[in-house]
Amino acid sequence: MNSTEKGFEKLFSEFPEVTTQEWEDVIIKDLKGADYDRKLVWKTNEGINVKPYYRAEDVANLEQLDSKPGAFPFVRGNRTSDNNWLIRQDIVVEDLKEANKKALFVLNRGIESLGFILTEFLSEKQFGILLKNIEATAIEINIICGSHQLEILENYFAYLRSQKVDLKKVSGSITFNPYTELAMTGTSDSVLMAKELIKMSAKAPQFKAIAVHGSIFHNCGSSIVQELAFALVTASEYLNKLTDEGLSIDEIAPKMRFDFAVGSNYFMEIAKIRAARMLWANMIEAYKPSNKETNFKRY
Repeated sequence: MNSTEKGFEKLFSEFPEVTTQEWEDVIIKDLKGADYDRKLVWKTNEGINVKPYYRAEDVANLEQLDSKPGAFPFVRGNRTSDNNWLIRQDIVVEDLKEANKKALFVLNRGIESLGFILTEFLSEKQFGILLKNIEATAIEINIICGSHQLEILENYFAYLRSQKVDLKKVSGSITFNPYTELAMTGTSDSVLMAKELIKMSAKAPQFKAIAVHGSIFHNCGSSIVQELAFALVTASEYLNKLTDEGLSIDEIAPKMRFDFAVGSNYFMEIAKIRAARMLWANMIEAYKPSNKETNFKRY
């Protein structure tokens, strides 16, 4: 035992262990007859009764507590370092030059991810105007469009190739989520377009082709549990449909991106994101990826 460990041992020896029952006895005494549950137990919209305190015995059987960053099921992130989240700015593209000007303005102030909300179809030449003086490999570029995703992505990649950009270094996404669109509007593009988008973006391994918008369900009034459930069942449908079409899980999963809302109840929202990571990892594992430890780090 080193000197530091001896110091901790001495410090904590001055504080004798207190049992849960002893804590409860003091609390009940301080309540002076008031109802314990009504005063101290927080009942969430998800049906979870949050106790006023927790001890080691409450989490003794939770296996995920031993999870480390970069290790399956990745509840603490999919990398051992550099797990920073990108700062993103979405820009509505009504005028190409104005959108480019705004993009350069926010990039010079620390934005690391751009989302271009397209209001019309863009050609290869028009992408040149929109992305003038923007280094596509230095930031994340996301394309949000309601239709013609295949043609728009083809034009975007054509522009990048014309600029001699290495697609392997390009990160970002194109919004394609027909199942959620179907739930919201009653109409959607064929999910089979996802297969073509995956094939088209195969040479850009960091580029996502399918979006799963859990945030839409949240904004429609879903609880955290419902948002998770609806998002994951949507993702499951994509996996089932696309594997039936002959794609492997190693081709599909790296091309999917989840979008979750974050409300003001931060502890519950952190738990939601960790639960989403764990559930998604277990879903993918059921499809037997070639190497879950290396492949999952891209998902």
